[in-house]
This record gives sequence, structure tokens and C-alpha cells, in this order.
Amino acid sequence: FRYMSKQDATRVELSYAVNFVTALRSLEENLRDLENSQVIISGFLKAATEFYDADRSYVIEADWNENIAMNTHEWCKDGIEYQNEQLQYLEISDYSRWYSALKKNQPMINSNVELLLEDNAFEYEFFTKFGVHSLIAVPFSKRLSQGFIGVDNPKRHGADPTFLLLLACVIVQELNAIKLDKRLSAATLALKENPKGIYISCFGGLSVRGIEGVLSEDDFTSAQCYTMLAYLALIDNHRATPSRLARIIWSDECIDNPNRAVRNVAARLRTCLKVIGLDFLIIYDNGFYSLNQSMGLITDVNLFENLCLRMKQTDSAEEKYKLYESAIELFTGDLLPRLSDNINFIPNITYYHGMFVELITSYVEACLSEGQYIYAHRAVKEALTFDPYNGRLNMYLIILIYKQSGVGTAKSYYMNTKDTLSDEQLYRIQIECPALMLG
Repeated sequence: FRYMSKQDATRVELSYAVNFVTALRSLEENLRDLENSQVIISGFLKAATEFYDADRSYVIEADWNENIAMNTHEWCKDGIEYQNEQLQYLEISDYSRWYSALKKNQPMINSNVELLLEDNAFEYEFFTKFGVHSLIAVPFSKRLSQGFIGVDNPKRHGADPTFLLLLACVIVQELNAIKLDKRLSAATLALKENPKGIYISCFGGLSVRGIEGVLSEDDFTSAQCYTMLAYLALIDNHRATPSRLARIIWSDECIDNPNRAVRNVAARLRTCLKVIGLDFLIIYDNGFYSLNQSMGLITDVNLFENLCLRMKQTDSAEEKYKLYESAIELFTGDLLPRLSDNINFIPNITYYHGMFVELITSYVEACLSEGQYIYAHRAVKEALTFDPYNGRLNMYLIILIYKQSGVGTAKSYYMNTKDTLSDEQLYRIQIECPALMLG
């Protein structure tokens, strides 16, 4: 607005505000009842294209491990060619400015691509090849997804990333939902089509199902072998260096030669696993010990976490019920109770226990809203067998008993559990159970 009169600047600001509010209202009206993540993302990209009066809008996702980026979603206005099939497997190292911007969470705004010719000829040639004269893009990064959401050749609001930043917060959630659905589908299919594949369970104790049978908790007589396998099953990518494994296995000791010590444990663990045809499960390559995933390794913790995250992202009560039933079958007890006093595993144990409580909470709230008290009651009772002193669970059971059996029984249960309840939980009980006199 530098060279505008005050009246013209006010008019432009008012027009921007009207366009912004209109676009948001249209999004809310058109997408609020949708559950399909692909359709929702397309709706948001269409809104971005229209708001900026751009030629196209798109999602570029980055994979740091593979050093590539790719166009995964795109929306073009009439007459503009889609480019998503051509924009696959872009090497991240070729776009250092974009890599830096994503790491710093900074928007990329270029009002004139011609200015790149002198300082960045590679980017200039890339953009001009696809008819891009100006662009605006904002980064996103959350859990499973990272990359940019951008628009090409915006003809209005081209220097203001606010609308794109707002859309990015929602789109990244939908991208994560798509990935979670794919993981769950793949895991379910793997279990169905390859029932003799490798399945490691950590809830309620460690067990491994292999080609020729099952090793249960009691079959792992060596604490060192047990700890090594449990740790590799829990961590991302299922791999760790010998020095890291030595610190996990001998948490209270200083090991002079971690490579040799861990090699000995790995050899003993392979011998144990050989009983069920899985001596190849523990491999060593390029300085890392890892679980061999070539046979389609599945762990109950990964399945459970994906189900819980998907449950958080759906508003459908029916979908919540289905996801809950699948997840609760996996949670047969707290994570690796044999390692409950091992400081290296306590964060994971508390994390999954908290996730279990959140799972129950989400399910029970959905049941309460639908009046499905019997199902909620069963879920809370099952959860209390794992955590009898959990105030939130006891609060739910008091409310459910009140709604099903009346004041007397609810009062009796309250008197036995009131010491576990917080002030916030007591207030919730008073609201839900007005005839229940708390004392």
C-alpha cells in the first residue's frame, strides 16, 4: 500500500477481508460434513486457487530419508494443465532454498520468477518450463507429513500467505489421516494374507509369532536378549547402533567394548529365535542392528497407535466404535511389564498407557453423546482393570452407573473412589448427576 492513497488502501484492505471471510464461509459450508480426506484436500486446494485467483494450487510432500519431493495433490482452474504426473521424485538437494525455508518454517514468496535468472538459474529454468511466473508457498510439518502448499501465478493477494497458512494447518491433518489409513489397510492385509508372517506383540508382555510357531514372554530367559528385542521392536525404523543398544541393555553399567558385548547378545537372541524359524530376524548392516522387515514385520504397538490417532481424527461415532473395537483387542495389558522399572522404557510405557486412557476417553464420550451407556460401561470396566486408580475412568463409571442404576449405586461407588477424583472431575459428576449429593 506504499504508493496508494489512504482511501485506496482502505478499499483494498476491505476487499481482502471480504474475500477472506467469504472463502472461509464457503469452505465451512461445502466441507463440514465430509469424511473423505482426498475430497477434503481437493476442496481446500480449490479454495486456495480461487482466493488467490491463481492458475493452480498443489501439495508438495518431502521425504527426507529418500531425499525426494513429489506433487501429491493438485487443483487447476479451467484451461490450466495439471503437472502432478511430471512433478514426481524431485531431488530435495536441488532445491536448497526450499529445504532451508521448510526447516525454518518460512513461506516462499516470489512475485517475479525472472529475478531468479541471475542468482538461481536452476530454479528459473524449472519454473519457466512449467509456465510459472510468480508463486507463493507455505511449509507444513507435523508427524507423518512435511512439505509445502503453494499456488502458481496468483493474481491477487500474492504477497500475503495468511490464507495458505490457515489451510496448511488442516491439510496436514488430512495428509496424516491418509497415511494412517494406508498403514492400517496394509497391516490388516498383511495379517490376512500372510498369517505366518512376523508379528511382535509388546502389550501385556513380549511375544513373537514366526514362521514355525510362537515365542511367549517366558521363553525369553535372558534379560539381555529380551531387552534388545523389545527395544528394537519399539523404536522407529527398528534399528540402533551397538553403542546405543549397550546403553539400553546395561543401563546401570559402563561397557568397555559395546560392539563385542552387543554382538554376543545378538548371537544368543538369534539362537532363541531360531526355534520358530526367525534366526534371520536380527541383522547387522552399516553399523546398525535392526529387525529384518523383508518378511513384512508388524508390531501391535504400531497398529495400536495408528488406530488411536485415526480415532482422534474422525467425528463419526460409528467410525469411533469400529476403531475402538480394533484397538482394544490389541491392548492386552500395559507395555512390557517386565521392563516397568527400566528407565529407558518408562517413557514408552507411560506414553502407551496414556494413549490407552485417551482411547477409552474418546470412545466413552462418543457413547455418552449417543446414549450408548452399556458399551461405555463395559469399556470403562475393562480399562479399570489396568488402572484402578485413574480418576477420569472412575468419574466415567460413576456417571454411567448413575444413568443406568440410579443414585444409590452411584453414591456407593463414588464413596469408594472419591480419593482418586480431581476437582474438575467432581464438577463434571455434579453436572452429569444432579441428584447425586457429593460429600
